[in-house]
Amino acid sequence: MKSGKSIFFISIFFLFSLSLFGNESHLSMESRAGTLYVDDSGADGIYNHSKFAFSLSQENFDFDAGYYIGGVPGDVSVRDTKYRTELKDILYFGGFCDIGISLPLQFSLDIKTLVGMMNSLPGYLVVIPGSIAVPVYGGVQWGLNMPLDFFIKAGVYGADLSVKNKSAEVIGEGSAYCFSFNGGKRWEIQKRYAHLISADAGFFYAGSSGSVSASDELDKTFLFPYSYLHGSGAGGLSFVTFGGEYVLKGKKLSFTCDLYGFINVWSKIEYSYKATNKQSLINNLINNGSIQKGNDTVTFSNADFLLLFNSQLQYNLKTDKISAGIFIRKDFIIPYISEETKNCFSQNQGGSPSGSSSDNIDVSGLLKTILLSGISVGAKIGL
Repeated sequence: MKSGKSIFFISIFFLFSLSLFGNESHLSMESRAGTLYVDDSGADGIYNHSKFAFSLSQENFDFDAGYYIGGVPGDVSVRDTKYRTELKDILYFGGFCDIGISLPLQFSLDIKTLVGMMNSLPGYLVVIPGSIAVPVYGGVQWGLNMPLDFFIKAGVYGADLSVKNKSAEVIGEGSAYCFSFNGGKRWEIQKRYAHLISADAGFFYAGSSGSVSASDELDKTFLFPYSYLHGSGAGGLSFVTFGGEYVLKGKKLSFTCDLYGFINVWSKIEYSYKATNKQSLINNLINNGSIQKGNDTVTFSNADFLLLFNSQLQYNLKTDKISAGIFIRKDFIIPYISEETKNCFSQNQGGSPSGSSSDNIDVSGLLKTILLSGISVGAKIGL
């Protein structure tokens, strides 16, 4: 509650400071909450996100800056037949700055930057109790708007990663990065209502690497056969991207929907591990404290792709001094993983190929997951 009160009073301070900047300055606040996921058992991940921004507009220059805070209280779990990962009370916060500059010959430049951090309480990471943290992440995106409503965008983002044990000691570190490039065109159709359409295509790449070493944590894990475990891995994901957005603006109602697709071009994950078996009475009968080593590479099929579809309905109110809106949003994540990739993962986990249990799919649970996941409601206010 203390952080929530701080956010409220900081925002009120900005509100009463606006008069110092004249009529071209604005304060905006947005807050939303919703479901990240709802699984077939009814478990859910509820998130909240709030953003506060200060805007200043001049003839050839626009400036926006602010901060955001959010999180997922409670447990967030990912499980399969052999392993589970569980994070608790995820919290993130950071700041952003957007600059728009008008250039000659109908060109304009947009620069967007952000920085932040993420933390979570100890949960369970595959085979050991612990948590994942992002001490710092950040990035910058450049956008160039050109005549005839063409545009190009390029972005670079990076993050430091850390793995902590139950005592909050760092036992693993890594890094992740990504960059994107896309270009497209916008259209605006003015009839009874305003219709805004955009389409683009481009390329996206993401990579990561890291390592984890655990010893004392494993001794406290009942029946886990190793007393020491070291693992390292690296991966790269590359996609051709395409997307589009449609916005319908009325006097009070507005509707937005967008679709983004990621088609795999070349992606793989490499990992290796070294483990020392526990020296206990039961384990000595089998392996006598021996050392195990292993490594493998998982390559994704070019047939794999991911679709993201989002839709939002918003009701707006506006007066001479204030504008406000409430909205409801639904996000769909639609992956397609080829049988080749499914079989590759099942072989690495020592299981039977995916698809052999298709007759056991819980249709009602699947529909519950699809319909209730990714729903959010929120409100916006501008002064």
